[in-house]
Order: sequence, then structure tokens, then C-alpha cells
Amino acid sequence: MRLAIFLSHPIQHFSPLWQELARHPELRLRVFYYGRQGIENGMDREFGVEKVWDVDLLSGYEYQFLSRRWPTRDPLDCSGKALNRGMADALAKGTDVAYVSGYAHLNNWAVAYQCQRLGIPLLYQSDSNFLAEQRRPAWRRWLKGQIIRPFFQRVTVFLACGDHNRTYLEYYGAPSDRIRFSAIPVDTVRFRCAASELNEEGRRALRAKYGLAVDDFVAAFAGKMVTHKRPQDLLQAVKAANRPSLRAFYIGTGQMEGELKAHAKGGLASFAGFVNQSQMPKVLSLCDVLVMPSDNDAHPLIVTEAQCLGIPVILSDHCGCYGPSDVFRDRESGLLYPCRDVRSLAGALTRLMDRPTERACMGQRARDLAERHSVQTTANDFLAAAALAVRSNSANSDESIL
Repeated sequence: MRLAIFLSHPIQHFSPLWQELARHPELRLRVFYYGRQGIENGMDREFGVEKVWDVDLLSGYEYQFLSRRWPTRDPLDCSGKALNRGMADALAKGTDVAYVSGYAHLNNWAVAYQCQRLGIPLLYQSDSNFLAEQRRPAWRRWLKGQIIRPFFQRVTVFLACGDHNRTYLEYYGAPSDRIRFSAIPVDTVRFRCAASELNEEGRRALRAKYGLAVDDFVAAFAGKMVTHKRPQDLLQAVKAANRPSLRAFYIGTGQMEGELKAHAKGGLASFAGFVNQSQMPKVLSLCDVLVMPSDNDAHPLIVTEAQCLGIPVILSDHCGCYGPSDVFRDRESGLLYPCRDVRSLAGALTRLMDRPTERACMGQRARDLAERHSVQTTANDFLAAAALAVRSNSANSDESIL
């Protein structure tokens, strides 16, 4: 099977998947990138720092950076309007199935058009979720449907990364019998190996580096400190809980960092700053729980990362990664609470502080659920979906001939 992947730029969560798929003896994988964000130093506006990921994103598989054209030639511009050339040539060289991520990038429309023209089946994946969609005005959803449905008509198989994502796809016209589960993966092997390098002495030393005591109960926020992620809710909940050993721990940076530090007097919180990929497992392993208070978060992968380390999660019900078959399960791998309800968040924190046995059970369940989103499992799901797309396309071709 010859598989062509089209992506905006090298992505730390997907590169291990391409490396895994490239090892498959009956698959030829080629990845075509539009931009170079993540592998060349550039400013991340939401983090507020210049960054380049410090893990290998390009080895182990065949890839090519497509050349840029008008209106921008900036290789670090990953916006939807940053156009490239070469998609038709890439597909025409021999492709049995192609893959795109989302419809918002204009390049993906070009790929979908060329796939339709050449009779190549198309896989589609995004992390969009219906939780956010249903809060939008009906007129806006109708208008979006007029744009997205023609794109969906060119898709052969849809890859759903979770329950709310599946509902989103169905709402905008994806046939339910053409939706298959395929996670946005986390390299659970790398995360667990890196975290296991910390012995008890190393753990104490790393906690001390960030101003955390050995007996502190550490509730972490990890990500960009921006308004829609509501990092202030964690700090307010820690204040409301009024427990001397309860500490908020912020991993990341962003526009709200200064404001949070100003309100974190008296040792209520510690701040790690920007933590790159190689060190994230170790820093995250210092935490007792992860808190995701976001007002809008499609499918936050930090939840999967924390869970793969056995860390329970306290999750806002506006995050799109929970459901009966998703990575987060309420009262199984953590606790779900109403977004913006600081009192409920404080109650969830104190509950997990006071019930270590329940917390340990949730941590074990969290590890088990995260494994369904591992690179190795996702590779099998991805291959099955690709094979289905090829079979479906062949069947449709035969019907058209008849």
C-alpha cells in the first residue's frame, strides 16, 4: 500500500506514528509537509517564547517539504492561507490512499480535489469536537455546513479521535459507517521510559528545583497560559480549598503568566516555565493530579500524556476528550467538573487529596486507557482505516463501471 500524508508541519505527536508505520513491510509511507514550524527556531505567539522541539521529528520515514508560493514564502507560517505547490505531482507518482488533517488549510482542499480527480481514496482527521460547536449560533453552524459538506463529500474514510469528534463529523454529514476510530497518538513508551529515569532522590531534587516540597500535593496545569484555557481557575480553586499542602504547579508560559504570579502570593503556586518535549515526562511525573480547566479545548493531548504516567485528571466539561469510549472517563481515570465552577474544582482537588486509594485506582485506570491511544495501537487502527478506504474506493469504482 502506498500512503501519502499531507501535514502543515512536523508535529511531535504524529512523527512517532509515521516512524512506526514506516517499519511496516507492506507499506510505503511518504509524508509531505507544508512548513517547517517545530524544527526551526521561531516565535510561538501563545507561548510567548521562541521554540524548536528537542525530539527527533524527521528520521525513520520518507518525507519532503513542499515548496511555498504566494501569498507567503515564510517556511514557519502554518496558517491555512500559506499555500504550497507540488501536491498533484506527489499524488501522481503513485498513491493508493492519501491523508489530510482538517479542512481549514487551503492546501488540503487542493489535495482533496486532486484525489477526486485521480480516483485516490482520502482519509480525513481532525480534533474538532461538537461540545464547542453546539455553543455557536445556529446560523454560524449552518454557514459552516455549506463550506464543510462539499469537502466531506470527497472523503472516503473519516478518522475519529474521540466521542465528541465523532459527533462533530456526523453533524456535518460524515456517514457513520465510514467513521473509524484512530487516536491522535502519544508516544507512551517514550513518556514512561523518560519518567522512569527519575529515582526517588532525583524526584525530590527536581521537586525542590521548582519549589515543591516532598509532601506537597501537586495539582498541575500544563499548556499555554491563555484566556480560553482558564489557568486562573486552578489558582482560585487552590485558594478556595485552603489546604496548606496543596500547591498549583504551572508548566508552560503565555500571556497570563505575569497575572498568575501576581496572585500566587504565599507559596500557592510554582512555575516551571516552558518545558520542552524531552523533559516534559519527568516534570509531569512530579504531579499528583493534572487539572485541565479549559473553556474550549478540542482534544488536549496533555490529558493522554498525564494518564499514561498514571496521573489522574480533573477535567473541565468543555474539553473534548471525555466520553464512554474516549481516553478520559469520569470517575474512572479522574473527575469531570462544570467549566468555570471553581467551587466544584476545589471539591475535586480535596476529594483526590483525601482519598489516596481512590486516586491510585484512577491512576491505574488512566494508564490502561492511555494505552488505547499509544503509537503502536494507533498504527494498527490507521492501517485498518487505510485498507478500508482502498477497498471502499475499489468497490465504488466497480459499481461505476457496471
